[in-house]
Amino acid sequence: MQSFRRAVPHMGRWVGHHRALDACRARQGLNNPSFQASRRALRGYSSGNLAELKEILRISEEVKEALATNKPVVALESTIYTHGALGDDLDLEGIVRRNGGVPAVVGILGGVPTVGLTTDEVTQLVEGPPKPKKASRRDIAYLVGTGMAGQKMNGGTTIAGTMVLARLAGIRVFGTGGLGGVHRGGHVSFDISADLTELGRTRMAVICSGSKGFLDIPRTLEYLETQGVLVSTFADGRKGDIDFPAFWARESGIKSPFVVQDEEHAAAILLAQEKLNIETGLLFANPIPEEYAIPGEKMATIIEQAVREADEQGAHGSGNTPFILRKIRELTNEASVPANKALVQSNVERATRVATAVSRLVSEGPSALNTPVKRWNGLETPSNVAASIQNVTRATEYVSVNDANKHLVLAMADMDIFTNQSFSPTWTATIRSSKPKWLVVDGNWKDHDVRAWMQAGKQNGAKVAFEPVSKAKSARLFCAERGLESLGVFPHATVDLATPNQYELAAMHAAAEGNEYFSDSRWWSVVDAFGMRGARDRFVNITSTAMTDAGIPQQAIRLLPFIPTIITKLGSEGALLTTILTKDDPRLYDVAHKPFVLSRCINDNQDVGGVYMRMFPPVEQVTDVASVNGIGDTFLGTLVAGLAQGGQIQNLINVAQKAAVLTLRSPQSVSEKLGSLENELLAASSLP
Repeated sequence: MQSFRRAVPHMGRWVGHHRALDACRARQGLNNPSFQASRRALRGYSSGNLAELKEILRISEEVKEALATNKPVVALESTIYTHGALGDDLDLEGIVRRNGGVPAVVGILGGVPTVGLTTDEVTQLVEGPPKPKKASRRDIAYLVGTGMAGQKMNGGTTIAGTMVLARLAGIRVFGTGGLGGVHRGGHVSFDISADLTELGRTRMAVICSGSKGFLDIPRTLEYLETQGVLVSTFADGRKGDIDFPAFWARESGIKSPFVVQDEEHAAAILLAQEKLNIETGLLFANPIPEEYAIPGEKMATIIEQAVREADEQGAHGSGNTPFILRKIRELTNEASVPANKALVQSNVERATRVATAVSRLVSEGPSALNTPVKRWNGLETPSNVAASIQNVTRATEYVSVNDANKHLVLAMADMDIFTNQSFSPTWTATIRSSKPKWLVVDGNWKDHDVRAWMQAGKQNGAKVAFEPVSKAKSARLFCAERGLESLGVFPHATVDLATPNQYELAAMHAAAEGNEYFSDSRWWSVVDAFGMRGARDRFVNITSTAMTDAGIPQQAIRLLPFIPTIITKLGSEGALLTTILTKDDPRLYDVAHKPFVLSRCINDNQDVGGVYMRMFPPVEQVTDVASVNGIGDTFLGTLVAGLAQGGQIQNLINVAQKAAVLTLRSPQSVSEKLGSLENELLAASSLP
């Protein structure tokens, strides 16, 4: 459990449930008498009941605050830890947090029903004493009441149990693995999971990979229809009829009753259900990532054998599912284990995006559905400048050392949340499904994770930007372990854009030189085409003698084959753009750009047309600096927001500088006034 335990900070003790609900209702405009009356009638809670609920249901401070301020919250079941066989490295809470949500692990600890278990509490729940029991709807009152009577009991909540407690807390979205269902022969044995009846009476958006593949899927769907449950499957770009997934397989051969296009569509359906006061749940099926799917025909044979052996050995009732899962694991030679992990991680990630879309709809109203969305690192934000930059900005404990001119010299940050993580296979699926135009990767990740993110972006058609973060972390791009993932060279570069300051540029250059990247024959073929002999005078003319003597333009040129566009941030001196021009780049032939064409290709290289170097003076000399932290992220965020809209890099730099100035004057990590630049950014993005 160690990796899981590290993922979440301590969350507090007893909280007032009714205050969180009241704050949520006030924010959502739901505090009117008619809403409260219908809510009490449908849920069976008077104000007295709520006071009693406050005394018995425990909600962590973090979850309470998130609900009160309309932050996206995702419920997580605890049986996946107490009774699951997936191991302790799922990092589900970390997935929720990295995607901008607040995780809420649900369980019964010492007889207390809890929403938002801390890491230590999950460990206590799992390890006991006492040994945890499975807690479905029917078990909750027994476990809690027995605790009241003096015998403290632990319970890992199932899907049904989690839905009950999460709904009482006011949570809307729940991410899990696979749903229970009607067992084979269930029409005779009446062996039907309580998950289905819970969906029939508890409003909750449940994101899963369908029902477990060894169940009777057609009868499960029929039962859900009888219960009035909306069942829909994410299209993920597919057209026409779409199959309801079969857990390990993406297709079941059974048409999904409904299709949901994306997370915003799911969020709108959930809120419509809420506003209509329809109390039944909603099941959004998320097919397992393709690379982990097991072919349906193969799984059918394995499942038939597992079910047959369960019957032969008398594994019925509560023992049926564990037996079959163990047998499937054995018959697939353990292939079902990584598949199980990948699908639950993918589901939780998608649940977080649904919860984020719900929060956005609640705060902005239906008009938010018509707002174009830009995707960054798998996360979604409205396409205004401020929101885009907020999504690039890292929230962290941060200390910086700046020189007399307030240039960043040294940065220290508690970023173990990145360096202690490993690249998750679900992130590749996220990139593939979100289809970003640009993927921003920063140096906080481990060496191999920096490469893994970049390769995933490239494989899915995204351009990649690298944010160096600091001198030390910038070197991770040119790490000693060159065999991790080959760093591409122009015209097949892995990195399209980097925005180092002068110190980070020097550190990147030193790392590339020290680790022999400049010995690569691919690098030589590009540099030879530049024709840079005797270029000192040209460097001085474009930059300055001081910059040339410091080696800034020379370092940028040497790194260009690996990073074809480099913008070196020079603080109060502005920014230096250095980029490779292709043979057909119009800037090679435009009189207006002629002063910035540093060189032209001097050999028969088919890809290099020349090198473009341009100095952009500062847009303003700022004397009333509030904070220098966040300006780099603001600068890059603005650039990528414009590039994603088709803008040309040279037309966006001054807008990016203006955005950085706003953040310089703001005590916040990103200025709250950035939205004022949206029209200017749009105009700059449309320039040829």
